[in-house]
Formats: sequence, C-alpha cells, structure tokens
Amino acid sequence: MPKILVIIIAAFLLIAGGVAGVLQHFEMGPFAPDEEIVETPGAKKRPTAKKDKKPPRFLAMEPLVVPIIQGDRIAAKLQMSLNLETDRKRSRKLRKLLPKLKDAMFRDLHGYFPRFLARKEATDLNMLKERLLIIGERAIGKGLMDRVLLQEYMLDRAGARAPPPSSR
Repeated sequence: MPKILVIIIAAFLLIAGGVAGVLQHFEMGPFAPDEEIVETPGAKKRPTAKKDKKPPRFLAMEPLVVPIIQGDRIAAKLQMSLNLETDRKRSRKLRKLLPKLKDAMFRDLHGYFPRFLARKEATDLNMLKERLLIIGERAIGKGLMDRVLLQEYMLDRAGARAPPPSSR
C-alpha cells in the first residue's frame, strides 16, 4: 500500500509540474503578462499587453562636431555622439538615410546654438534630444526613429575663445 501511495503522489506532482510548465510557456493563468492601462481622452479604458513590444535596435551615428560662430570668431565647439532608437524593420532604411540626417542635424545646430548660447549658460539635454528628433523627422520622414539617445555631449567654450591669429 505505501508503494502505491508514493507512485500516486509522484504521478500527481509530475502532472502538476507539466501543467505549470505549459501555462508558463504559453503565458496563461497566473503566468500571464501584466497589463498596462492606456488612457485616451474620451475613450473607454482598455488593457493592452506589454508583450507586443519588440526589442529596440540602436544605430550609432558618426560624432557631430559643430563650430559655434558668434560675430567673426568661433565662440565654442559642440561635440556629440548620438544613437538612434528604431526597430529591426526600419533600421536598414534608416542606415541608408544617415548622411542626410547628419547633414540636417548639423545645419540646424549650426544655426541654433549661437542664438541659444546668447540667452542661456546651461544646455537642456532633454530639449536638445527632442529638437534633434524633430529635425530628423523633418529631414527623413516620420516613423523611422523612435528616440534620439545622447551618448556623449561636450560644449567646449574655453578652447574656442583663443584670439584669432594676427596677420603680419
């Protein structure tokens, strides 16, 4: 009798473990992903699953080096390293458009930073990332980039203030 009881308990544990494994694999029951509530004004609340999100892909751009010219001299030098967040499908098209995107960002920063530095001392990096995303969407089209990530940022004012060389 004790052998039969041990076999029945072992069989029950094996079946329970198998059911738990299947539920976990198919993300059902207690293993279902948490749901996130998406709210839009004037619409009913409805849950959306988090598992729809695909992992992002990051494309590194060549560093941007922008001389900031005020008057007739270089007042500062801006250096930035950027990564662009996208997904796998859009990354190939975005990679082809990187030269056009870099040119648009360079032109905008070349015109924007002299005015910005005349008004403020510190740079708002979140505002700068948003500006670069908007400029990028204007240059290459909306929907190719999700975010602009600022990897490195340096605004060198000291080295750029050297007087211009004299012409003798």
